[in-house]
Amino acid sequence: LEELYSEEKRHQRIPVPMDNPDLAKRAEDFLRNEIMRYHKVLGELGEKLSPGFKNSVSIGTTSEVRSQYHNQLHRVNLSIPTTVYLDQQGKTRLNLREIVRTYAHESLGHALNHFTSKSSDIPDFLKRNSTLSEATQEAVALFMEQAVFDELRDSPELQRKLGIYGEFECVYREFKLSSVVKNYHARTERYAIGVVANDSLGNPYEDDVVRKKIEL
Repeated sequence: LEELYSEEKRHQRIPVPMDNPDLAKRAEDFLRNEIMRYHKVLGELGEKLSPGFKNSVSIGTTSEVRSQYHNQLHRVNLSIPTTVYLDQQGKTRLNLREIVRTYAHESLGHALNHFTSKSSDIPDFLKRNSTLSEATQEAVALFMEQAVFDELRDSPELQRKLGIYGEFECVYREFKLSSVVKNYHARTERYAIGVVANDSLGNPYEDDVVRKKIEL
């Protein structure tokens, strides 16, 4: 946590005030230009897996904090607040870790998975969004995050095409640190749900039950 905090502090990232029309528009235009390069370069990874993918999906932006893939529109909207920030001089900057992670997650994860599934011979009910398929879709998206970062780590040529050669080592380290933190929070949440909130072990307020849960 301390190392990740140090990285964030070093960059001095100032959130884009989305309630300021001028700054919001500037950030939107900036991100639109940047994501086309990422789609052109990283989209080729999806094209290799499923020809025709790159032209099947459109890429846009959203002022929402969360990026999204809309499977009915075949459109990925990347979050401006998540991927763009202002530096200390007020210049618009790209959060390299988040633009790579988010593109990998939404485009090469959700969008590519939907494109591939749609043209496959799996049962129709698995091609639609449902509680049955959501967990698998999210697992694929998380897998693609790691896969894309590893691909970039092993390919200086891709780094150069994206214009991040020389910076990627720090970006990769940030990604790995943030992944550790996310994994810790996920494990803590599962522990809270599966153990702390489990009343089958007895009265949760009794000392021996609390000790038993700690041991678990």
